[in-house]
Amino acid sequence: MYRKILFILLLPVFCYSQRTGFQFPLSTQTVAWENVLSTIPACNTTYAVNRWCIGTFNDGDFQLLDRFWLFGQDNQTNAGISIPNPSSTAVTAVNSCAWNFLNYHGNGTSSYVNLNFTPSTQGVNFTQNSASFGLYTNSTGGLVDNMWEIGGEDGSHWNVLICRDNQTTPSNQTATDINDNGGGLNTTGDIGAVGGVYSVVRTSSTTSSIWNRGVQAISGTNASNGVTSKSIYACASNMNGTAGQFSIRQISLVFFGGGGINQLNFWNRTQSLAFEMGFGL
Repeated sequence: MYRKILFILLLPVFCYSQRTGFQFPLSTQTVAWENVLSTIPACNTTYAVNRWCIGTFNDGDFQLLDRFWLFGQDNQTNAGISIPNPSSTAVTAVNSCAWNFLNYHGNGTSSYVNLNFTPSTQGVNFTQNSASFGLYTNSTGGLVDNMWEIGGEDGSHWNVLICRDNQTTPSNQTATDINDNGGGLNTTGDIGAVGGVYSVVRTSSTTSSIWNRGVQAISGTNASNGVTSKSIYACASNMNGTAGQFSIRQISLVFFGGGGINQLNFWNRTQSLAFEMGFGL
């Protein structure tokens, strides 16, 4: 009798994994996320997310995130709920943007994901001179395009990530903007075929950088000029209210946060999560 009562009491905070049996209590961050979900995820998903939450929180990076959407998981509705700030508006898949348990990916012509995140009004850690955003892609190889994997601009303030842009000189560079007028940064080499986490980071009014897999690829001095008042899209760009630059690249997660996130630690934690979820490279 007493054992049954104890078991029931433990259920909300412990997770049973087929791989490893009973796990340690769930973190406050994991419980807050799952409390919002209409469908409790598979326990292996819970365990992987819990490990990521504990790790990034201990690193001090979870606290700097405004949004982190794990698209690659076992339930599409859950994939649209941010793990930090889970009560925020869920993402919207537009024109049947394709989803599977590894990623969202557009059709290159009309489908995309509206993140329903407007930096000017919903950015807390994401501010004009301290900001970061990025994605995890498991698309690699020779995918060269002028397709924008993340984008949103209101005519004056731009946030863009193009993993591999053939419109630059030389071609195939990673091209980005973060809180600027579209001047942006390009890498000097081709890192767009590597996959993994791509991050765009701003740490001051005149310092921004591009990172891939926890390593800084380039930094620049393009000036910030404000924060966009348009919602950000994934698998396309919000071009001042009109969707465009549609991408076919597979996107397994997207994040927005402050400029102080430790990109190497964040990469290591997120790469472990990616392998747990089956989309890691």
